[in-house]
Parts: sequence; structure tokens; C-alpha cells
Amino acid sequence: MKKIYLFFISTLSIVTLLISCEKDHGVYDPDKVKHTSDLAVPKGFNWQMTASANYIISAPVETVASIFTDESCNEDQLIAQVPVSATPNEIMLEYPASTQTLYLQFPLQNGKKEVMPVVVKATRATQAIKLPEDAEYEMKDDDIYKYELTHYISRGTIMFEDYWPVKGDYDFNDFVIHYDITGRISGGGRPEVYNHEGLDINIQFKAIGGSYNYQLGFQLDALPAKYIDSYDISQDQEIVKVKFLNPNEEGPAVFVFEGTSALKGQNGAQFYNTEKGHEVDKNQLITATIKLKINSFNNLEKTQALVASVATTNQNFFLTADKEIHLRGYSPTAYYQNYETDANGLMSSIPYCDKDGFVWGIKVPVNIKHAIEKTDFIEAYPKFGKWVSSNGTQNKDWYKYPVSGKVID
Repeated sequence: MKKIYLFFISTLSIVTLLISCEKDHGVYDPDKVKHTSDLAVPKGFNWQMTASANYIISAPVETVASIFTDESCNEDQLIAQVPVSATPNEIMLEYPASTQTLYLQFPLQNGKKEVMPVVVKATRATQAIKLPEDAEYEMKDDDIYKYELTHYISRGTIMFEDYWPVKGDYDFNDFVIHYDITGRISGGGRPEVYNHEGLDINIQFKAIGGSYNYQLGFQLDALPAKYIDSYDISQDQEIVKVKFLNPNEEGPAVFVFEGTSALKGQNGAQFYNTEKGHEVDKNQLITATIKLKINSFNNLEKTQALVASVATTNQNFFLTADKEIHLRGYSPTAYYQNYETDANGLMSSIPYCDKDGFVWGIKVPVNIKHAIEKTDFIEAYPKFGKWVSSNGTQNKDWYKYPVSGKVID
């Protein structure tokens, strides 16, 4: 009888263990999670989707290499235009973390253009690239300074939740913009070339699905405002006004885009371009442009600040009203003094991140579609969940797979 009893207990324990394991396995499966707020965010996950590498590029003649992230070499895939010659040009390139190959396009002696694939390697070592002997010097462009300036292009989509410090509904459409930033940096040539150095910042307002009247802000974390020699601002329809908050000051340059709340409520909609049946035509989206002239001739600190400013990690987008909402890891500006109080209960070591690892904004390194109002982001992008749960190691290109009917272009 005792043996039977022990056998019964052992069998029961095994069954219980199996059921427990099955339940535990079913508790969390990133492919089955229906709500972004239910994701298990790995400790230390940084939510970043951009990678970088250092290259030394040379060529037998002076020419220009255009560098793309896709073999098609479309303009929206361009990340740099680099003057090259027998003297190696060392550059740092940033690209989507899902990129496996970069493509260098350059002119040939026969008048055609060659595309050279360069496999992206998981290394911090500087990689050398040499263009072939039949590369050609092509001077057909009216912009002769293209051959003496390195152009760096960063672009992407910024998507915010506006309930900070409380978690929102995670449709990530409370404020959505597309940005395109081009930096022009001299390689130490003629003094007059430095007059063409600077940054061009283009912002397109794609959606505003939040109830609060936040405005967009932008801080160049590595660029003291005093280094901006002059600036020019233009905007569509005079609806959105761009304000440079601190010209000539020591602190980082800060810009605010005012008037965006006026975009909501048009054409019978409650919000701006988030509701089905109230979509805004892509050609009618409001844009604003800031052109900064930054001449760094004979000024090493100014040169270093300009070079650092083309890095996407130093481009600090945020929402501002009575509070500021930034992306994970970015500090608030000097204009927001109550962060420590307002962020009470959140992660103290990393700004704008709660103790479960959740954030209130993401920066996607391409122009993507945003979720329709009240659509959870995982419904719109089902591969997003595994990207988060895998600490960014899987589904790195999750943004290429939106669900039709759940997003707005």
C-alpha cells in the first residue's frame, strides 16, 4: 500500500510539473501577445534600430561615391556622399541595424555607373574600401562643392506616446513625424568650401493622435547654439511655426515647432491623419525646414561638434508642453526643470524608461506607416513583439511588414 501511495504521489508530481511547464510556456509567447503593454522587455533593451561602422575609402582618381542601404540605389536609401581620392577618406556610417550589405555607387570611365556591394561586418575595426581602377572623375553636377564636402544623411520616423509618465495605449501615433537630416562637412580643403558646411533639417508631420496639445521639439545635443553662424527657416502654409529658442548661447541648440495642435480636427476628424476615412494625402502633409550654416574653418571644437551632430544618437527629438517627453536615454532640455519630480517611480538610471523597460517613443531608421487610431502597435506590426522580446536580435526589419488595414501610409 505504501508503494502504491508513493507511486501515486510521484505520478501526480510529474503531471503537475508538466502542466506547470505548459502553463509557464503559454504565459509568454511574443508571437501571441496581442497588446504591446504585455510584452516582456528584456533588461537593458535599448530600443535602438541603428548600427554604425567605420570605413576608409580610397580611389585611383578624385571622384564621389554615393552609399546606399539597398541595391536599387533609390534616393530614400542614400546615407552618404563621400569625396574619395588616392588619399583615404575615413568616415563613420550609420544604417538600419537590419542592413546586411551597403552599396557604393560611382561613375566609370565608360560613362556608366558601377554599384559595388560591401558586406556589413560585425566588427568595430575600421574597414578599408578601394574603388576599382576604372573609376572616373565625374564633374557634371552644378554643385561643385559636392566633390569637396562629405554629405551624411540620417532619416527616419519618430513615433510618440503622450501619456508620460503613465503608460499609454501604445498605438504609437500620438505624434508621428518623418525626418530627413543632411550634414555637410569639409574635408579640410579650400577655405571657401567651409561656407557650405552645415545641417539641413526637414520635418514632415505625419500624424497627431494624442489628446494633449504637445508641440514637437528638437535638440542637437552635441552642437552648442553659439556655433550656428546663421539659419533659415521655412514652413508650409504658415500653420507650423519654427522657433530657435537659444541662438548664440553656450547650451545645445534647441528648436520648437509651434502650432501643430491646429492640425487636429480638420475635415471632420478628431485628430490628424490617424482615423480611417480621414486620411491626409501624402502630398498634403505639412513640412518644415531648418537650414543651419556652420562654418568650422580653423576651429577644431566647432568641427568636432558638427561631425558629432550628424550622428542620429545626438539628434534629440521630444514633445513639449508642461512636460517634456523624450526617447529612451535622452535627457530633457534645460527648459524642463521638473523631470526628477515627474519621473518619480520610473527607472532612475535611464531617462524616459520605466522599471519594466517600456518607453514613450521610438526612432525607426526608415519612413514607415503609422497605426490607425486605437490600433495596438502589435496589431499593426506583428513582428514588432519578437523584436522587443529578443532584445533586438530577431525581426530587425519588423517595420517592413505592416498589416494592411491597420496602418496609414
